[in-house]
Amino acid sequence: MPDYTVWAVLEMLLCCFPFGLAGLILSHQSMSANFARRSDIAEQKALYAKRCLISGAIISMTILFLAAAAWQIRSASHWKYRISHGKITIEELGRVHVIWRNNSLIIAR
Repeated sequence: MPDYTVWAVLEMLLCCFPFGLAGLILSHQSMSANFARRSDIAEQKALYAKRCLISGAIISMTILFLAAAAWQIRSASHWKYRISHGKITIEELGRVHVIWRNNSLIIAR
């Protein structure tokens, strides 16, 4: 009978606490049923624990991916590029202006 206790504790600490806690409880119930020689209940609880832990890991990775994508979009969007009359102006949050004009770089605040 597989034991998911270590996986549940790691998920509880590193990924998603609610799913890790549910996986830990189901894993403990599976071990208790296995010690009581109730292999049908032990297998069922172990399967539920595995599904719960996989769901928690997938949800945690999805949230992490979405947060990283949102951070990337936010950090990329605070730069403004303007091209007009042969010059390129780059602004960062309205504080620094970098202008490329006639093969020279001008930085102004």
